[in-house]
This record gives sequence, C-alpha cells and structure tokens, in this order.
Amino acid sequence: MSNPWDIPAAPATGDADASITYAAVGRALSAWERLELDLIMLYAGLLKQRPLDARRNPKYLEANVFRTRMAEVERAARCYFILHPDQALEGDFRTASNLVTNLSSRRHEIAHGIVTPLHRWEGTSEGLDQALRKMMYLLGPPTYRQKWFDEDGLTPEFLYSSVEIDQITRQFELARQPVLGLVAVTWQQAYR
Repeated sequence: MSNPWDIPAAPATGDADASITYAAVGRALSAWERLELDLIMLYAGLLKQRPLDARRNPKYLEANVFRTRMAEVERAARCYFILHPDQALEGDFRTASNLVTNLSSRRHEIAHGIVTPLHRWEGTSEGLDQALRKMMYLLGPPTYRQKWFDEDGLTPEFLYSSVEIDQITRQFELARQPVLGLVAVTWQQAYR
C-alpha cells in the first residue's frame, strides 16, 4: 500500500475459521467508531462547544453518512480558521481530514462486506469431509453491489482476510493521532 487508505492486495489464503474473520471485522468497526468519537471531539473544539452539544447540532445529528458528517466538520473548520488563522494548523487539519475521508472507504467495505466461505480446490476428487477442511473465509463485497466488482462482474474489488482487515484497523488507529492533536489545540483555544 503506498497510501494508508489503499486497498490491500488480495490475500493468497483466507482464514481457517469464519470466527477469525468476524472478530477482525468487529475490531475494525470498533476502531472506526473510536475515530468517529474523536471527530466529534474535534467538531466540538472547532465550535467551542461541549461535545454533547456539538453532537446534537442538527447539521451533525441528521448526517447519517460519514461524508456528510465530515463535510460538517470541514465547514466548522473553515469558520474556525477565519477566527483563528494558523496556516500550519489548517494544513494539519486538511491532512487529517483527507486521511480520514479516504480511510472511510475501507470502513465502508468492511461494514458492508460479507464473510464468504471459499473452497481451496486442488483439482482432485475428494469427499465432503476433506472439502470442508479446506474451506477458507474472506470478507468480500456482496454480489448485489456491482460497483465493487470489475467490469466482468466476477472479480471483486477487494477481498480481505483477518490479516488485511487488521492492517486497515491499524490505519484507523493511526489516524486518531493527528485528529487528537487537533482536538488538543482547538480545546485549548476554546477554553482559554
């Protein structure tokens, strides 16, 4: 991956047990939700409000998709930087905003993907017992989401084992650092 938000290469093999894949999905979605909580804290600092009040702002509260919530945070940031000009801090905000917005695509795939059993067929006739032992599990797009498949309609845009999901989870966790740095600065300014 050249950018933290790039789709990881498809794995050579999947997870031996579906519960391993499901656990990785849970870790990823929890890490993303922690990042969303950090964004609420940042939004509150930009508005000079308590987090609960900022979260109740109708423009934020009614935003049921991430990109709409992020657009509201960016709007608050534009107003903040007019009142508190700081090019370096504004650059840090733009970098963090770009990172989180691009990572949201990976979150979307994980949240709306489906854990699928695949058979590692080796070209021999084998009984059901042997076939079941060779099952592997990957997270991929549901078949009704054609935008997540190549033009042939058969090749998925992404396939993740727990290894790839955990790599993405790590990127979610790393993205918290610049957001929390911005939270610290905006809160310091808000409560002087």
